[in-house]
This record gives sequence, structure tokens and C-alpha cells, in this order.
Amino acid sequence: MSGLLAPGNRTYDGTRHPDGTTSVRVDGQLLRSRGQSFAPSSAAFDWGEGETGGAAQLALALLTEHLGDDREARRLLRGFVRAVLRSLPRQGWTMDSLDIDAGLSAARETVGRSA
Repeated sequence: MSGLLAPGNRTYDGTRHPDGTTSVRVDGQLLRSRGQSFAPSSAAFDWGEGETGGAAQLALALLTEHLGDDREARRLLRGFVRAVLRSLPRQGWTMDSLDIDAGLSAARETVGRSA
């Protein structure tokens, strides 16, 4: 999404493999799941359609990693799914910390309107 990386900026990459499984990396390291399952899906990361299951799991893991605040990540995850994860290319994507921040701004606006 973004071009040159600023110092301290992280790179996030999501890949959908030929067998349908997905993996997400942060600066080349696998992103860890936050351990909470969002039914009706498994704990596997996903993106595109839907706000629960794998998309919610991915949003929680990305936001917790980026913000360092699990509570804030949970508060913003649905807005982040709507603002960012729904529009990611199905086969794979790359974004950086600035893209996450832009998605967070949109998510905060969504949360503010529904409060």
C-alpha cells in the first residue's frame, strides 16, 4: 500500500496459499493469533468478506501488535475490519504501519458514530 518505509515502520504481509490456508507476517515473522475464537469460523486469519471469524481474529492480532493495547484493539476491531480488511485483495496484500494508522483513524470514526 505505502511506498518507502519510515524508520521504525513495520511491514505486514498476508498470503493465501494454494490450499486456502493463510499466513500473516510482521517484518518477516509470523503474526501470532491472540487466542480468542470468533465464531462461526476457526481461529485462522482471513480477510475480505465478513466481520467475524478469521477477519476478526486478524484484526485483533494486527491491532494488538500495532497498538500494544489489547483492550483498545478489541474496541476498534469491527471498524478496522470494515475500513481495511474487507477491501484487501483475496490472494495477498502488503501494508505498513502508516496504513494501519490510516485504518485506525477510519475505525475510530466508525466507533465514534455508533457510540
